[in-house]
Amino acid sequence: MATYSFLRIYRDIDTLEPDEKDYWTKYINKREHLKREYPEGIPMRVLYPEGAFNVREKHGSYYVDQDGKYFVSSLDIDGCMLPGPDEVPLSWYLLFTGSNSYFKRTGEALQVFGHNKNRIEYIVNNISFNLEKEKSTVYFLQQCDKQELNSFSKYLSQEDRRGFIELNYGEVEFLIDPLFADRIDKDKKKLIFPKQINKALDLIEKDERINANNLFEEVCLIHRQIKSAEESRIELDAPYDPFL
Repeated sequence: MATYSFLRIYRDIDTLEPDEKDYWTKYINKREHLKREYPEGIPMRVLYPEGAFNVREKHGSYYVDQDGKYFVSSLDIDGCMLPGPDEVPLSWYLLFTGSNSYFKRTGEALQVFGHNKNRIEYIVNNISFNLEKEKSTVYFLQQCDKQELNSFSKYLSQEDRRGFIELNYGEVEFLIDPLFADRIDKDKKKLIFPKQINKALDLIEKDERINANNLFEEVCLIHRQIKSAEESRIELDAPYDPFL
């Protein structure tokens, strides 16, 4: 079970090497056929007639767009999984401001990220903040410094903009207060945090700085708590065990 956050990159199947394209085309075709044949859910005995534990095959996730084009992501395809720490890096939310889902065209996500990157750079270069009254704002900006944003943007810019990108939290709920875990669950469905971040940046630009800090507070508090819990676990040398 992955406890860490990660970004999943979906690539156009036509961009893969011929042997990879052939494998994943057959993989997707089989599952799409079975989905039509078993609309209530595909029985595992049908998907794996020899038994799931006897199967030695690559696994992955795929998406079929409205034009019927295949996009695929897998650990077996180099660079399709970008692992993060347990806490979702705050800069990753910048890909999804203005979105209704943590699944988005790569080109659209990069365009939004670039816009937010420029806003943050302008804010950092032109505004001074009160370390006592604007702690959450300062924390957010420190986590999204110029080097971090430039490096992240450069890495993702290598991807085909026609593909898709998806944010996955991993299984972090065990690390934190149940109330925070509930907020994360709501964010997965309604993208609360990107909306708060976007609104907070708007408020800074309008010089409504205290209101902006209040909006940053929740996502930064959750970020700090997950990070702190993981650091404590590392210090104790206590690996995650879901059966404890």
